[in-house]
Amino acid sequence: MFFLEILAFSLIPSFSLRLSRFISLFDKPDKNLKDHKNIIPYSGGLIFLFSSILYLIIHGFNLTLFCCIVISLLGLIDDKYGLPISIRLIGELGISGILVNHFYGFENIYLFLPLVILGGLLINAANFIDIKDGLLTSYFICIVIATLNADLIRDQNLLNYLFFIAISFIYFFFKNVKPAKTYLGDGGAYAFGMILFILFLQAFELDKTLSYENIF
Repeated sequence: MFFLEILAFSLIPSFSLRLSRFISLFDKPDKNLKDHKNIIPYSGGLIFLFSSILYLIIHGFNLTLFCCIVISLLGLIDDKYGLPISIRLIGELGISGILVNHFYGFENIYLFLPLVILGGLLINAANFIDIKDGLLTSYFICIVIATLNADLIRDQNLLNYLFFIAISFIYFFFKNVKPAKTYLGDGGAYAFGMILFILFLQAFELDKTLSYENIF
């Protein structure tokens, strides 16, 4: 079963690339930031989407990973149709809030709000890094490898998920480096930022009693 899973996750990048072309999920050049000459398909978000769905089908529902699916969908919709900044921000902060509540609860506002804002910052920071071909993908693979070899995360289910996601993105990396044949897009970059946020929430046991008096 383990090797069948590896095979399945290895096939997802090729399928996602073909699908992105079929549904015309493209990044078109312009005169500002997008200086590439040809239209480039966005397949990174589809890889995250299908890999996450496949993992949940095999291993059962998990709220943390479901949030990765939702944020990836938000990015894919933005890639395809373009969303107002306000809608994207509400979505990012809303999903971050669900995760913070899942790990730490909603009761302590001095802990809840800063963490929600951090989630939004990490998502947008990842999207900013994606402007350079292959850079964000290489960061992601390196972080996954470091996480799998470090004793910071106790959630074996999350570690297994990261392992299979990394397998999918190894193939993608060679298509993403310059000259890029495919991009992560917002769908992929948002999901990467969300995974960074999840790793932060799981790796650091923050003081749930944090209050205004304790800070000042």
